[in-house]
Amino acid sequence: MLSRAGRELSVGRSRDFSKEHQKLTKDFLKSHPVDEATGSIFKKIGEYLSSSTTAWVFDARNKKEELVAFDIAEYKPRNYAIYMFNFSSEARYVPGASDLLLSEVIKQGKTEEKKYINLGLGINPGVTFFKKKWGGLIFLPYAFCFYYPSRKENLEALLQKL
Repeated sequence: MLSRAGRELSVGRSRDFSKEHQKLTKDFLKSHPVDEATGSIFKKIGEYLSSSTTAWVFDARNKKEELVAFDIAEYKPRNYAIYMFNFSSEARYVPGASDLLLSEVIKQGKTEEKKYINLGLGINPGVTFFKKKWGGLIFLPYAFCFYYPSRKENLEALLQKL
């Protein structure tokens, strides 16, 4: 898959989250319904990237320089890289694009002398399959929850800071 995708795509690395990236993210959300919290996270990717000096955007582009897929990875932790997001275009799909990008995320981790890569949660069977294919192991159980403080709690926390 890496060879095939490598013949059709070029990979670049930057800190830019352009309108092209935003469009690919929006297109993904149209075809992959997510809960409100996940959608909110996706909408703040650009804001996150603009505040991080240790996160990278890895782009896969076709011969026409069109964005086919992109990954975002964070390299701040001392011993490991965090594979955060992968988005790909359904209209410009190239088999192996996500594999090619993950291989670049791993190469960057080696360059930055990381011992491990955190592939994140297996949020559905397809994601779990992809991560296991790359040697990912489930090593901790997890629970996911949200806590929304009441307006009164927010006000009290603000007053304590004053």
